[in-house]
Amino acid sequence: LAKEIKRDPMFVDLLFSVFSCTYNTKYCNPKPDFSDADLKKIIEKMPEMRTLGLLEDDVKLVNRIGLDSLKFLRWIIFTCRSNFLFLPTTLEIPEFRSEKCFQFMAMSASYEQENIFQQMKKVYGSRYLWHGSPTLRWHSIIRQGLKNLSNTNLMGTGARYGEGIYLAPNSRVAYDYAVPYRNAYPKSQLGDELQIVALCEVIKLPDKEKVSLFSFHYYNFSY
Repeated sequence: LAKEIKRDPMFVDLLFSVFSCTYNTKYCNPKPDFSDADLKKIIEKMPEMRTLGLLEDDVKLVNRIGLDSLKFLRWIIFTCRSNFLFLPTTLEIPEFRSEKCFQFMAMSASYEQENIFQQMKKVYGSRYLWHGSPTLRWHSIIRQGLKNLSNTNLMGTGARYGEGIYLAPNSRVAYDYAVPYRNAYPKSQLGDELQIVALCEVIKLPDKEKVSLFSFHYYNFSY
């Protein structure tokens, strides 16, 4: 665990901060086996992640934060199967570069899903579109991907243009749907309020044409 924190403390800060926004709401899915009261204490007492990243091993980590906090941090990190990277300045999108904007790159698909995506990309091509969701929803999104929740009890903004996952070519539109929320983690380097948007690569499927994913499971491409 200590090595994972040391590898990218800002990524761990992101996971921890996003969870702190949603742990006591209906959007906290998945949720660890801790009471809300215990989670509140752990969140409020957690040191800076960059400080924890200086510790050499899990023995020193548990001596610093206690066993319950260590178990919770382990859950936070290892239940996230997405590959995240805190971007250095040289790799940031220049238009969004500022002291208050933190940029990460994520690969959230499984190997099988990514393989299908790359096969479809060769056939149809892809483009980049923006998605904005309230901060309360990102704990689940990071772990489970974007889900179509139209016309369910978890729908947040309606389905004016029909059911589906909404994306936009303009980041300003996505920001309007990215409702910010207070960060309950006081030692976070990301600030005391979080607002999150994602730039997503999506397949340019033919308009109003259904495409079966089944065929791509057995469609071989040479790379």
